[in-house]
Amino acid sequence: MKKIVLLFYILFMLCMANSAYAEPLTLVYDGQQVEYTGAQYTLVVNNNVLNPPLPPIIFNDRALVPIREVFEALDAEVSYTSETQRIDVKSDNVSVSLNINSNTAYVNGKKMDIPDNIVPKLIGKVGEPAKTMVPLRFISESLGMNVEFDGNLGVISVSSSEVSASKTFSITDVEYKQSGNGTLITVAADSTFGEFSKFMLTDPQRLVIDVNGARLQTAQSTYDVNIGQVYKVRLGEHETSTRIVVDAQKIDNYSVSLSSDKKKLLILIRSDKTSASPTPAPTIAPSKTSEAKKIVVIDAGHGGKDAGALGVYNGITYYEKDINLAIAKKVEKLLKEKGISVIMTRSDDTFLELTERSDIANKNNAAMFVCIHSNSVEGSTEPNGTETYYCETNNNSNYGITSQQLAKNILTAMISHMGTKNRGVKTANHVVTRTSNMPATLIEVGFMSNPDELGKMIDNSFQQAVAEGIAEGIVNSLASIAVPNN
Repeated sequence: MKKIVLLFYILFMLCMANSAYAEPLTLVYDGQQVEYTGAQYTLVVNNNVLNPPLPPIIFNDRALVPIREVFEALDAEVSYTSETQRIDVKSDNVSVSLNINSNTAYVNGKKMDIPDNIVPKLIGKVGEPAKTMVPLRFISESLGMNVEFDGNLGVISVSSSEVSASKTFSITDVEYKQSGNGTLITVAADSTFGEFSKFMLTDPQRLVIDVNGARLQTAQSTYDVNIGQVYKVRLGEHETSTRIVVDAQKIDNYSVSLSSDKKKLLILIRSDKTSASPTPAPTIAPSKTSEAKKIVVIDAGHGGKDAGALGVYNGITYYEKDINLAIAKKVEKLLKEKGISVIMTRSDDTFLELTERSDIANKNNAAMFVCIHSNSVEGSTEPNGTETYYCETNNNSNYGITSQQLAKNILTAMISHMGTKNRGVKTANHVVTRTSNMPATLIEVGFMSNPDELGKMIDNSFQQAVAEGIAEGIVNSLASIAVPNN
């Protein structure tokens, strides 16, 4: 049986200090609700980046992955029997059977114990269906797959092909120059290149190339390029390969090929617009001339006959539609002062259908859609805090950033201005974000069902702080957006 990449656990422990940061998740498992603040990882299977409903997480110091998404991507069959809570995974030559919360497994009919006492778990984000999360190491070994854990990049890579551990050639040099409207990076070796694979990561954009059988013998491991949209090239040697990471502000398209003698790897990063000194995370407020043509649509949730949630403070009833509109108008004012074009879906107490709101953004070819709401939990006064949502089916990077990054940028800025509890960036299938063509997010400012939080939300100075946070997140995101031509 094929073996997993050696020393997986050692690599994991060494990389934990640098593992990927993400907003906290509220998870439900074993009948309890838990705030998960640990690492979350990008999942790459056979060089394809997956976006599972629940990303790989760390549970009792071990990596768990969503079994169905991983192994169906590897052409293995996955089935789950709810009555017995049994999971079956089958490929051409291996079959594995597991049960939720059981540390006994059957591999090709042979009974064995799962190591480290890490058992399969049903885990889900609060309010969403649970996913079957399984120990990555055990299943990978059982199905004969290769696993690479890159803590610095925040990536778990799974591949079905066997890669020889022997290193047959060395990468010796990296050069770079401007080429037309792009940046050409040349990676040289002391003999012909072996096989290589590539995939893209977003937030921020990175092109990742894994060169099999290559050792690293360059003078340095990091190159500050700062040509066009490329600002850095990083190299790192792994167990069976060397990884090349190209950090770029924006990658419209790229190509990776070999020279005629196969001793040079040619990486061409193209962009519609180049800059002599790109920066990885622009946060400078846009000028009136550079950003005026980018339209931001602000949607004050509810309105008219749809009052939304309600809350009572000091005997007075307040409606969500009014709080949403008050904050939205403050955001509009702040953005217009920075020279940004703003369209409001409503500026008064008007009712709009959900699809009418996103239609306004789509018809105006907006750069982003931001929907403002206020939260509430019936029968409970305890929940509090701020969260943002995005729709996974509207999360591509065609505009330069994803909806997830937009939601994260706005939430980060809001928390710094408001000082409320950070409830994280979450996914949901809201109509307004799902039907938007551009990056879109829905904000839940706070809980009207919590009297203390409602008291803040009706205060003009607090609403101003909320608006400043939203506006700052929009400005920081807008600098990275390029609206595609119709």
